[in-house]
Amino acid sequence: MKYLLLSFEPGIVLFAAPKFAVVILLVKILHPGRRHIIVLWIVSLAFAAMLVGNLVLNLAQCTPAAAQWGGAKGVCWDRRIDLYYSIGFGSLSALFDFYLAIYPTIVMCRLMLNWKKKVALSFALGFGYW
Repeated sequence: MKYLLLSFEPGIVLFAAPKFAVVILLVKILHPGRRHIIVLWIVSLAFAAMLVGNLVLNLAQCTPAAAQWGGAKGVCWDRRIDLYYSIGFGSLSALFDFYLAIYPTIVMCRLMLNWKKKVALSFALGFGYW
């Protein structure tokens, strides 16, 4: 149980890290306007703050930490706090994923290409992230 709980931390980080790489890629390839770049980075930083909050919540919910896996007696927070925070974090992650998939499609529709190339590029950029 101890190793299962400890494996959540790298799992959460590896789940969220590609989003920042996609934001960098979209900014470099699609050259959005200044306001849109600011919005992308504000949303990315808010996501990073929630990520850090989730990591801290997972590690600090019991005192001592060994109480999480039954290795010691201690006091733990209500498990629903972690559950609700994780549901909110997952929902935000899904919305951010959806936005990062739809944004290239909207940009592709404005290009002067035939519709077959637009559809192919939209699928490649949109679904390639999922």
